[in-house]
Amino acid sequence: MAQPSKRVLLVRMGSADASHLLERDAVIEAKKMGAAGGANVGVHSVVAGELLEWNVWRPSFGTWMAGNAVLDDSSLYMATPVDPLFAMISLLEKSRQKSMESDGRFCDVEHIVGQESGSDILLGVNDLEQRLQSICNVKETGGMKFFRLCDEKLLAWLCCKVDQVMGALQEHCGGMFTQLATEALQTYSVEFLSDYLSHEWAERLRKVLHLPALGMGAKEAFGDVRDADEGNFISRESAEDRKKRQAQVKVRQQEETKKKAKLAKAAAAARGTKQLTTFFSKKT
Repeated sequence: MAQPSKRVLLVRMGSADASHLLERDAVIEAKKMGAAGGANVGVHSVVAGELLEWNVWRPSFGTWMAGNAVLDDSSLYMATPVDPLFAMISLLEKSRQKSMESDGRFCDVEHIVGQESGSDILLGVNDLEQRLQSICNVKETGGMKFFRLCDEKLLAWLCCKVDQVMGALQEHCGGMFTQLATEALQTYSVEFLSDYLSHEWAERLRKVLHLPALGMGAKEAFGDVRDADEGNFISRESAEDRKKRQAQVKVRQQEETKKKAKLAKAAAAARGTKQLTTFFSKKT
């Protein structure tokens, strides 16, 4: 049996039962979950009953010193808890098979999570059936529970998530987030959550909150926030790559400025000159 690869992993857990993750050489199984092109594609693990989402930062050069060993993979892996209901939304939509004639069918949890590769890890999440009641209608038969996604419950739950994101940004990130208007902060929070939603659900959430179209208000409003408060964000590029990118942006801006100057100069020089077509007009 092949030995698992050793990596450096940072884990933030809310459960005290996860203290064993701090032990050296702990083995954590990770699975790619979600269908290709879906909203929930990514690498996840379930540890101590919590769903963890993996992210990675890869510097251009480097190694890790771990005990008496040197790890040639200098990447820093980060696993943070994520609400499992985000991973369940697309699975619930798929299982209910809603149509114009029917609100869809009720299914048990094992059937729901068994529809996509890797999603079976969700069965290890604590209190999954209880959590599902927040976004589903439930029927109980013969001691078994069956679930069907409820659009109204899901939108209400997503609105609560928007409020939570807004509060977390203001409390933990501070900076410009504390000075933004409610609508701008809501727009950014919806865009943040849209990474975990299909485009359809992100748009429906936006409409419920009466916000501008996704990709318009927040990116303009928060481009300055990211620059002014960059220390509060995890960057996935190395310092060297960031310098290269900034240099490329500067060069493009200089080129655009030169082009505009040339056009303005040409326009000024053309003032008062005759149009070329006047030399070919009919003689009277």
